[in-house]
Amino acid sequence: MLIENEFNSLYAENFIIDLKSTHSIYTIMRLDTTEKNEVISDNRFFVIESPNTQWLLTGNIINNSFDITYLTKNLFENEIAKLIKD
Repeated sequence: MLIENEFNSLYAENFIIDLKSTHSIYTIMRLDTTEKNEVISDNRFFVIESPNTQWLLTGNIINNSFDITYLTKNLFENEIAKLIKD
């Protein structure tokens, strides 16, 4: 399910086209351990890299879906900072 967050039909069309020519998908996550020494990762995001664009997919825990935006350097750095801070 895609969440509309300034994600208009043109973005949706570009996203679908880019998905067909995806070069790489990266998952960036922070791993933690519980008191029982279990490894968990509740915080993560994905970068989809196509020939023309990089997309950022972040988890939306409210309705178990993803928010999708064009990836910028500033946005990437903000998402990394969130992982470190949590």
